[in-house]
Amino acid sequence: MAVIPAHGAGSLDVRLGLYRRRDTVPNWCLALLRFQMGVVYFFGGIAKINGDWLAGEPLRTWLRARGDYPLIGPLFENEGVVMSMVYGGLLFDLLIVPLLLWRPTRGIGFLGVLFFNLMNAMLFNIGIFPWFAIAMSTLYFASDWPRRFFVFKAVECDGARKPVSQVRSHVVMAFCCVYVGWQLFLPTRHWLYPGQVSWTEEGHLYAWHMKLRSKSGRVKFFVKNEDNGQETTVNIPDFMETWQARRMATKPDMIIQFAHSLGDKLAREGMTNLSIRCEARVSLNGRKSQFLIDPEVNLLTKERSWKAKDWVLPLLQPLPRK
Repeated sequence: MAVIPAHGAGSLDVRLGLYRRRDTVPNWCLALLRFQMGVVYFFGGIAKINGDWLAGEPLRTWLRARGDYPLIGPLFENEGVVMSMVYGGLLFDLLIVPLLLWRPTRGIGFLGVLFFNLMNAMLFNIGIFPWFAIAMSTLYFASDWPRRFFVFKAVECDGARKPVSQVRSHVVMAFCCVYVGWQLFLPTRHWLYPGQVSWTEEGHLYAWHMKLRSKSGRVKFFVKNEDNGQETTVNIPDFMETWQARRMATKPDMIIQFAHSLGDKLAREGMTNLSIRCEARVSLNGRKSQFLIDPEVNLLTKERSWKAKDWVLPLLQPLPRK
C-alpha cells in the first residue's frame, strides 16, 4: 500500500487538491494485493497439513473449552463436529481464493469468508485479523465495485493516459518479482530448519501458521558466578510482567534475548565471569511438558542468528490420544 497509487480517486489527497485524480491504476497494483491475500490463505492451508491439526489439536481443546456457549456450545463436545471443523478449515484455506477468483462461485466464496471469519472472531481472540480478511476479500470482486456503492466527488482527472517508459516498466517488474519471491520464501523457510516449527519457532514468523498451536510453559533462569561456583535463581517479576514471562517461556528467541539482556545488566553492575542457564518446561498441543532448551547450556555463549539453534531440544513427547 505504500508503493501503489491507491490514493488516486477517493482519498483526502485528491479532495484537498494535493493529487490529481486518476480513475484507474495499473493492473499490477490490484494483482499484487490479491496475491498477498492469496498467500495468507494458501500457506495457512498448507500449514494445516500436519499431524497435530489432522488429529484435531489444538482445535479440539479450544472448542471444548467453549462448551458453555449458548446454542452451539454443546456441539463442540461432539467429535464429528470437531473433525468437520478441522478439515473444513483446511479446505477453506486451500479453496477460497479459487472460489473468489471465479465469477460464478464468487458469491458462495464470499459467504464462506463471512462465515469463517465471523466464527473465528466469535470463538477466538485474534484481534482485527478476521475483519481485515473480510475487507481484503473484496479485492477479488470486479475492480469497479466500489463505484457502485460510493459516489466520488467529481475532480479533474489527469486526462489521457501517458505511455509508461520502458525503464519504469522494468523497474516495476523487478519490484514485483522480488516482492513475490520474498512472500513465497518467508512461509517456506521453516523447512530449512530441523524439527517441528511449532516447537522450535524457527521460521514461524510470517509463515501464516495461524491457530495451529497451543503452547504453555514455565521458565526459570539461573545465574552462576564462575569464580566461586555460587548459583542464584533469577526473580523474573523484577524484570517483566507475568504475561510477558508466560509468552517468553515458549519462545527460544525471547529466552536468549532476555538472557543476554540480564547478562548485560549484571555486567554493568560489576558482575563478570558469569553463566546463565534456563529451565523452560513447555507443553505443545496437550502433550506432556518437556525441556524446550538444553538446561545445561550457558546462554551467554549463544547468539540470536538465522542459523539453526543447537541448544533447542527436539520434541520427544507424543500427542496424547483422544
